[in-house]
Amino acid sequence: MDSARRPCDHPAVRDRWPWLVFGVLGAGLAVRFVGLGDAVWWHDEVFTRVFATGHAPAQWFSEVYGKGPVPAAELLRFQRLDPGLGLSDTVLGLARNEPQNPPLYYLLAHLWMRLFGDGVVALRALSAVFGVGTVAAGAWWAHEAFRDRRTTLLAALGLSLSPVLVLFSQEARAYSLWTLLLAASCAALLRAWRAGGRAWWAYGALTTLALYTSLSHAGVIGAQVLWVVWQARGRPTRPALTAAGTLAGCAVLYAPWGWMVLDHWEAMRASTAWTREIVVPRAELLGTFALNLSRPVVDLGAEPAGWGWLPVGLGAA
Repeated sequence: MDSARRPCDHPAVRDRWPWLVFGVLGAGLAVRFVGLGDAVWWHDEVFTRVFATGHAPAQWFSEVYGKGPVPAAELLRFQRLDPGLGLSDTVLGLARNEPQNPPLYYLLAHLWMRLFGDGVVALRALSAVFGVGTVAAGAWWAHEAFRDRRTTLLAALGLSLSPVLVLFSQEARAYSLWTLLLAASCAALLRAWRAGGRAWWAYGALTTLALYTSLSHAGVIGAQVLWVVWQARGRPTRPALTAAGTLAGCAVLYAPWGWMVLDHWEAMRASTAWTREIVVPRAELLGTFALNLSRPVVDLGAEPAGWGWLPVGLGAA
């Protein structure tokens, strides 16, 4: 027996570990569809359904707020599909009220509800489907980065069991779609950098779709630009110039919504005013940040705790 052989290289382990990985991976994917109707239908999900169905928040506010107790049926009326409202109403509702939320997810949610109904479980199931796609996109990213089957499988396993990604897969918000497109765009960039050709079209399309899902993807593009500069050693190589041209094309394709944001800038400021008005104590902010770093791997609970060791000056608001 070779004493240098690692335990994982034993034939019995080598033959069985892929089946174990696939079994756990399957469970991680399946759990995204379990209990979709059990969690509380929270504030942001209500607004998802209002915008996706094409109802204007101004109408909702005027007819619901300030009138005392309102029957549930009256509240749900603005979260149901209306034959007189279509995709254009969804786009205009977002542009006029919350332009910081690009329309792609809401348009897909509208079409999904047309096919499968506008109930809570039906709408959350769309995010679960995107969650499964996120695992596949993440596996593709790992494959392009490491070119190793075992690493790809382990990456897919980790993504399938990530508590925060499971959470994203079970709520009617755009996070699940954005994580899918984020991983896919990064994988496409690695593929395009190595293979060139039409792979750049895939990178450009996925990046544009990601921008139409979340403005936060601009930060991801910034990180990708730094990676390109590092790979090119700061020189105008052909791949670097192609990457720059592809991103310029993405900017052109995103320009219509960018104009919407600028044209409704005051609406965006009003919608996000709470982020400037709420003051979070520094210790609580640091604790929450540290806790969120762990959540993609393990969920330690909803409230940060045990931060009494922070210096008094650091913990002050």
